[in-house]
Amino acid sequence: MNLRRIAELAGTSHTTVSRALNNSPLVARETRERIVRIAEELGYQINAGARGLSTGVRMTVGLLYSYHPGRQIASFYTAQLMHLMGARLAARGFDMMIEAFDPGLDDLTSVVRMIRQKKADGLLVIGYDISEKLATAITSVTNKCVFVNPAYSPWIHRYPAILIDHRWGGKLAADAFRKRGRRRCAAVAEDDPQFAERVSGFAEEFERDSPEYCGTASQLVLRDGTYETAYALAESRLAELASYDGIFVASDVSAIGVMNALLDNGIPVPDQVGIIGYDDVEWIHYTRPPLTTVHQPKAEVAEAAAAEIVERVFEERTESSTHFYKPELVWRGSV
Repeated sequence: MNLRRIAELAGTSHTTVSRALNNSPLVARETRERIVRIAEELGYQINAGARGLSTGVRMTVGLLYSYHPGRQIASFYTAQLMHLMGARLAARGFDMMIEAFDPGLDDLTSVVRMIRQKKADGLLVIGYDISEKLATAITSVTNKCVFVNPAYSPWIHRYPAILIDHRWGGKLAADAFRKRGRRRCAAVAEDDPQFAERVSGFAEEFERDSPEYCGTASQLVLRDGTYETAYALAESRLAELASYDGIFVASDVSAIGVMNALLDNGIPVPDQVGIIGYDDVEWIHYTRPPLTTVHQPKAEVAEAAAAEIVERVFEERTESSTHFYKPELVWRGSV
């Protein structure tokens, strides 16, 4: 059974059938569902090897993610996002190979190896610290790439990118404290561009009608994103933190460290101090009290990234496109 027979029965073109079976967003949902139903009734299965021989596509996408040699812990959010992207690519018949790179270096060995040696059809590049220089260098190796979660800058619109509005996420945290009547708040974050966006949004929204908020004077800087570092910082600044009635912590792992330090030292959460985290990683449901946090749309980002790179691999889309997603606040018991 071949695609042409399915096309005849579905009343569509051979190209439309191929796109539908690859879950392409270019095919209307009703049409795609009809084609998939016919294919299943006929017992049709996609043969990735045969398709690769006929199209030159190896059905493999490379995933590059940035890391920092001096950072003690990887991002739990990034780990979850990578898992979801792999699942969404698998649903389209693609394998995913993963490799890390140091964004502080100009060495593109990882990129070249992915394309020329390991034969990846396209690249997903994940990392908030992707610079314009690095993006230009990567696209000089391959134009079949999508940048996921880069820092927002005007230059990013020249490239295919999936972004999250972290400034908006910070505003959501400030608004949540305001709704709870918490007027004296602080932010705790690492000194890093992605966290700076979150804290800037928080400060901007809070200062809009809350003169008690002291801006940068009320920000505590973390050395890294580990639980232990956040816990130690909170214990060392306990009297200061206890003087606030709301603390926004720019990642969930650090938020749990701050919250537990307060609780272990007899400062009740949320009765005295409210805590809001950021990311909404899977296991924060088990904290006591459950952590209120800003949810990053992981599933939506993963789906958009997979759809975008598959379209580019099959050369069905070549123009630059930017997908911009807004996070949402998840109310739990810590505020």
